[in-house]
Amino acid sequence: MICIKIFVIIIFAGFGRFHIALMILCGTIYMNTAVGITILSFVLPAAECDLGMTTPLKGWLNAAPLLGTSGLLQTEITYSNVYHS
Repeated sequence: MICIKIFVIIIFAGFGRFHIALMILCGTIYMNTAVGITILSFVLPAAECDLGMTTPLKGWLNAAPLLGTSGLLQTEITYSNVYHS
C-alpha cells in the first residue's frame, strides 16, 4: 500500500479560488439547514399543542428543510444534464 500525505495530493491536484468559493457555498447551505432545524425545535412544541400534531407529522415538519435542500440539488442535477445533452 502506498502512503501519500494529503498535502502532496492537494498540491498535485491544485487548490484555488473555486475550491474556496465552493467551501463557502457548502458552508452556507449547511448553516441554513442547521438553523432551520434548530428553529423548528422551538416551534414544534407550540405546533403540537396548537395544531394537535402527531409524532409522524412532527417528523415530516422537522424533515422539511432537508427535503427542500435535496430537491433543489436534484433539480439542479436534472436540468444540468438536460441542458448539456
